[in-house]
Amino acid sequence: DQIVSGQWEGTVERVEARIPDLAHSVVGVQAQAQGPLADMLAFMAASPLSRLTSHALDQATGTGNAGLQLSLSLPISHIDQSKVQGSLAFAGNDVRITPDVPVITRTRGAVQFSDTGFTLANVQGRALGGDLRLEGGMRSAASGTSALESSVQVRGQGVATAEGLREAVQWPGLPELARHATGSAAYALTLGVRRGLPEVLVTTNLQGMALDLPAPLGKAADAVRPVRYESQLARESAAPPSDAGAEPPVREQMTVDISGIGSASYVLDHSGPVPRVLRG
Repeated sequence: DQIVSGQWEGTVERVEARIPDLAHSVVGVQAQAQGPLADMLAFMAASPLSRLTSHALDQATGTGNAGLQLSLSLPISHIDQSKVQGSLAFAGNDVRITPDVPVITRTRGAVQFSDTGFTLANVQGRALGGDLRLEGGMRSAASGTSALESSVQVRGQGVATAEGLREAVQWPGLPELARHATGSAAYALTLGVRRGLPEVLVTTNLQGMALDLPAPLGKAADAVRPVRYESQLARESAAPPSDAGAEPPVREQMTVDISGIGSASYVLDHSGPVPRVLRG
C-alpha cells in the first residue's frame, strides 16, 4: 500500500487499528512505514508537532530513506484529545538541520516524538570531517519561566578536522582560515530555538589543531586556545509584544570570542527575505 498525506509519501509495512473499549470509543492505530526522509521531514513541518517544538525542524532537510513508526490514540467523542507517539529512524542519512549549518552525514539513531515533544535517541554521524554525537530534545518548560525560553535543548560532542572546516562554506571566512590549519580538535555544541530562530553555542580549546598564521593568531598543535562562538536571539527581539500585540522584529546576535586575542559581535535582522547586518 501507499500512503499520501500532505507532502509525505511512503510505503506502509503494517497498519493495525483496534477499539479496546466499545463503551468509550477510542480508536488505537499502530503503523510502520518506510519512505524518503525529505518527505517525512516536510510532513512533520506541516503537522502540529512543528508548532509544539518551536519550529525547530521546519528547515531540516535529508536524503535517503528512513523508517517511521506511529501509535495513535483517537477518542471519537473528543478528537481534540488525541495522543500520538512515534519514532523516525535514520539509516545512514545525510541531514541538515538548517541551511546555514553543515550537513551531518551517515546519520544513525532515531528521533522519538509524541504530542508533548521529542527526544534524540543515540543520534550520531559525521560533520566537519569528524564524528558527532547528539542528545537531548524538547524539554518541558519550568514553572514561571518565560514563554520565549527555548524548550528545545540539543547537545553535541564532536571532532572537527582542518579538511572538514575548509568545506564549511555556510560560515563565511572559516574555509579561508582553515587553509592555514592542520590536525583536528574536539568541540561541544548546544542548539536551542526561540521564535523559530536556531540558537547555537560552540566551544573548543583547539588543542590538536595547528594554525600557520602570524602572531598572535598562529599556534602549535598541542597549544590550548579557547574559542567560543554563539548565535542567539537579540535582546530587543526577546522583549514582550507591544500593547497592540505586535512582536518585535526577529534579530540575531552573533559573537566570536578568541581567548587572549579579542572578540567580535554583530546583529542580523531576519525580518526580510535575506538577513542583513544592522550593526557590528
